[in-house]
Amino acid sequence: MTGGITPQKTNMKTVIVSFAPEFSTLALNELSRHLGEIQSSPLARGIYTVHFHKPLKHLLNAWKKQPPIYIHHMFPVHKRLAIEATAKDLLRQLRRVLRKSTLLRRLDKTKTFAAQVRAVDCFPSVSTEVVSGAIENLAHKITKTRVDVRTPQQVLSALITARGTWLGLSTVEDNISPWPGGGPPIAPDRNRLNRAEYKLIEALMTFGITLPLGGNTLDLGAGPGGWTRVLLSLGQRVTAVSPRSLVDELLQDERVQYHKLFAEEFHSLAMSKGAKFDFITNDMYLVPQDSARLMVQFAPLLKDGGQAIVTLKLRCKDWRKVMSHAFRILRTSFIIPRIKHLFFNHREVTVWLRKSPKKSVSSMETKLLK
Repeated sequence: MTGGITPQKTNMKTVIVSFAPEFSTLALNELSRHLGEIQSSPLARGIYTVHFHKPLKHLLNAWKKQPPIYIHHMFPVHKRLAIEATAKDLLRQLRRVLRKSTLLRRLDKTKTFAAQVRAVDCFPSVSTEVVSGAIENLAHKITKTRVDVRTPQQVLSALITARGTWLGLSTVEDNISPWPGGGPPIAPDRNRLNRAEYKLIEALMTFGITLPLGGNTLDLGAGPGGWTRVLLSLGQRVTAVSPRSLVDELLQDERVQYHKLFAEEFHSLAMSKGAKFDFITNDMYLVPQDSARLMVQFAPLLKDGGQAIVTLKLRCKDWRKVMSHAFRILRTSFIIPRIKHLFFNHREVTVWLRKSPKKSVSSMETKLLK
């Protein structure tokens, strides 16, 4: 079939979901937990179509209370084009289908709009910028809806593959992530020390964490200094702790206090001096329970209402049980607003922690720390 709309499965709804391939089972479980029986099939690496019978609102309402951990992005499918043509023909057919369908006319004129286009394993000449621009221009011409590509409130998503093109209209909140495929708009930078910098930037963006200007941050396991650099760029004064040295530029920065110590050694020193921090980060390569215990140990150094970020590495046997145990340990001293496998995470999850003055470790809970 060329240039037409492929009929959707009778009485079934469809979404496109994106996630890390190594967590495919867990990601699909996050869907079936609220949608019941689902039918899923891969379109590309980490991109699946999922068909189901239940109303999508059941899933969305549940995720408003507890967002998914493993799914990066999702959008509902309202139109599918089966195309065997060139990139030029694709653009022409997209315009024709959007003019004839009611999809664009369903836009809320009181809210801003943008098109988000991904092209995967398809025509090499497809430009996602050209396609998104064409959709936005057409939408504005037909409906007069204001286009805002930076902070849209509603999105027309388009996934273009060699097997067809999927289109769907939704609010940004319903898409789980405001970014196409869940990939944050972080420009590559050759000057970054390592990939870890992208993880912290994405975590702060995803969780909406704003650090106090001039705040005091403790960076555990800081060497060689990737997270320390990010924190400095956000106006923080950083206490960097690691037996592994920082790069010279950070050692010479007066905003950085470097302690060439293991975290446990620094803890005794900091407690004796009554140190307090606004924010604590931990990207150390430890088993999850040890990372959790370390964060509980450092909780008294965090100001009331202070926040922390820790990555839990999942390169171990029975890691699902291990991770569940780590969460129980963390909850003895912290509230956990969000757990997320980020786009720049590998086999790990990032945990956002918040200290509450009401949180204390009971005698029963201390058993978890052993």
